[in-house]
Formats: sequence, structure tokens, C-alpha cells
Amino acid sequence: MPGIDQALHQSHLDRINAPPAPIIHLSRSTLPELLNSPHVWLLNVCRLSCGFCQGLTPAWEAVALRLRQEIHVAYWDAELHGRPPAILGEVNATPTIRAFVPRALFDGPAQQVDYEGDRSSADLTHFARALVPDLVEPVVDGVAWARLEERAATKRLPRLLLFSGRPANAT
Repeated sequence: MPGIDQALHQSHLDRINAPPAPIIHLSRSTLPELLNSPHVWLLNVCRLSCGFCQGLTPAWEAVALRLRQEIHVAYWDAELHGRPPAILGEVNATPTIRAFVPRALFDGPAQQVDYEGDRSSADLTHFARALVPDLVEPVVDGVAWARLEERAATKRLPRLLLFSGRPANAT
């Protein structure tokens, strides 16, 4: 069946030649994408002509690839767009790496978290993943279910139930 073999081969080639995870180029016109998002964002405020910023590029691309299904990775080009709007926080030097955690993901005000660690892709990935809250709640009775329903409705979160096959007398 040459058609199936050819389709499998093409699928394999598509995965090998897949473009890297997109790094979102933020500008004043695309800023609402970050501000209205229910996702965690990792932002690099940079100048593309800056040597330190250029040195960060390979790690930033690796982070985007690792986090492509979890967190949005973006950059703001301060040369092209000037200083970022105040809503993105104070920027005194480039590169400045900052995470944005939307209010909908946790109880409390929206967070901006500055990154001050090593510029390796592993450390940046660990930092970003640590900001994603754990939304797992055990539901053991009607009160817990009502609490989950209220939280999910208020924060527009999905609901998922998992029934375990564990016997009632298991510890």
C-alpha cells in the first residue's frame, strides 16, 4: 500500500522538519494577547543588537520549544518598539526576563515575577514551570464538589473528575 507508506513517511518528515516553537513578538498592538490571556507568559525584554540579548537567544529558543504546550514565550524588542508600557513593569536593562501569571489561575492579584537566575534553558524552564499553579482538588463529598464548582465557574476553569479503582479500605 504505497499510499499509507507515503503518508507515514511524510508524517515523519513533517515532525523532523517542524518549525521551532513560536516565540511571540509582542508589540503595542499584540499586547492584549498577553494581558487577556489565561496562560502563564515568559517575556524577554531585549534589544536585538545587544550582545547579552543575542547570547540569550539559543536558550530562549530552547525554552520556547520545551514549554510550547504549557507556557507562552515572548519577547519585546525595545529597539523597535521603545520602552515597554508600564503595565509590563519597569525595565532598567536588557535583557530583562519577567513572567506574567494571570489572576484567573490562582487566588490573588495578577503577578509579575522577575527572573534573576542563571540564563540557561534548564533554569529558565524550571522557573516558568514553577509558576504554573496546581489546580488539582480532591472531591470527597458534596461540600468539596460545591467548592470546586464555584471556583471553576468564577475562574472559568474546566472541570474534570477522575474515579480511582482503589478499594475503599486501602490506605
